[in-house]
Amino acid sequence: MTRLGLLAVAATVCASTASAQEYRRVETIDGRTMVAEVVASEATGFLLRVPTGLWRLPYTDLADMQNSTEVDYLAQPDWPVWLLATPSTRGGFVSAYRAVEGVAVIGADDTRFAPQRIADATACNLDIVCATDVFADSPPVYVVRATLNGTEAVFESAMAGSEFTNVVRADRTDTTAVGNAVYDSLGLVPPDGVVVQLAEAQPDVVLEPDVVEPDVVVEPDVVVEPDVVVDPVADAPDTGVTREDDITVTPPPPARDAWTRQRVLTSSFIPVPGYTAFAQGDSAGGALAIAAVVPLTAAWVGTSGATAQSTGEHVALSVGGFYLATVAANQVLGLRSHRRALAATVVPSADGGVLFTVAGSR
Repeated sequence: MTRLGLLAVAATVCASTASAQEYRRVETIDGRTMVAEVVASEATGFLLRVPTGLWRLPYTDLADMQNSTEVDYLAQPDWPVWLLATPSTRGGFVSAYRAVEGVAVIGADDTRFAPQRIADATACNLDIVCATDVFADSPPVYVVRATLNGTEAVFESAMAGSEFTNVVRADRTDTTAVGNAVYDSLGLVPPDGVVVQLAEAQPDVVLEPDVVEPDVVVEPDVVVEPDVVVDPVADAPDTGVTREDDITVTPPPPARDAWTRQRVLTSSFIPVPGYTAFAQGDSAGGALAIAAVVPLTAAWVGTSGATAQSTGEHVALSVGGFYLATVAANQVLGLRSHRRALAATVVPSADGGVLFTVAGSR
């Protein structure tokens, strides 16, 4: 479907009230295809309901949208997730993602993947690029690298076969923040009251008393240490020192929703006057683009009407003039908004000290 066609679909949905039972087959630019119920059309994208929960889809991530049915919606399989984590933390992270309705953790749940593919992904350890390559030729798989870095829990997610990466951070001791981060890493809206405790509770260790058998000589210099099971997360003292196996191998990549100069130029071809400015939060720039495109288009329509040989030619010239004016305005005012945005800073919240970086939909 062309961008103009997608724009028509979006406009149709925006004009409606997004009533219940309005199902659409949605295709995204990173290769996912799913059936969703349209809940609302927001300023930057759709709010959709999928079997896993509420999902925000930015308009810029939409590749195609078609009508569908409730039967197709209910017949969808669980979302497959491959989880990369250190041995000491993997159990807690696996439990967190398995608790999300409609999610299946590969290797822990019953999935369609062969043992050899799971072995190949396991050999990648914490290498997220390696893991995405392993699942690149399969139906879309979420690859999530979950690590503990100092006081933070860091979730890096990518779609297998795609270059897009989403990074979410949370205070590892804040169960609500960690619960929200699990949903955010999959692009889902966290439900109210969700909590995730990363550290798994270990059973108490019962040590048998030392028994001295008769006629057994115990060497005085030999000390037998009892075996003790230690929870690496819950029992570790809060010293501020990060364990080596809790540190990511590579620094987290930049958030996928950052507006770069190249993204502004690419998005300028979307035939919506002021789109690149509005999408960056610059309402004034967007309004200025509309104010520039409307009179230019009107003037062009009048001029082309005098020279066109037929009604069809007049319509084609009019649409072409509108599109060229829109692209030019989006590039000029979008780049202006981008230069202004470079001065912005991010400050941690005062109530929890939790920093989230979420792609596009947040």
